[in-house]
Amino acid sequence: MPKPRRTDFNGPLAAEIRAAMADRGWTKLEQFADAHGIGRTTVYNLVFGRTNPGGTRANPSAKTLAALSAALNRPAEELLDKLQLGAGRKA
Repeated sequence: MPKPRRTDFNGPLAAEIRAAMADRGWTKLEQFADAHGIGRTTVYNLVFGRTNPGGTRANPSAKTLAALSAALNRPAEELLDKLQLGAGRKA
């Protein structure tokens, strides 16, 4: 499989994760994942917008959502909206 390029960062939380990494001087997604106890595959999926074989995105667990919320300093509800889990909910 070819290595993803920067232009391939089109996942639902790509901008937020990349900004958090830049704030900490990190250049590798593994650094973000390991520092926050989030699975590396999950972080890659959220940054690159990977989907399962059926073409839908996997939803993170509540534990992962809580870790992402803390890592990104964003409310979990905001992340849910970005992940399109809260579609149809009023802001």
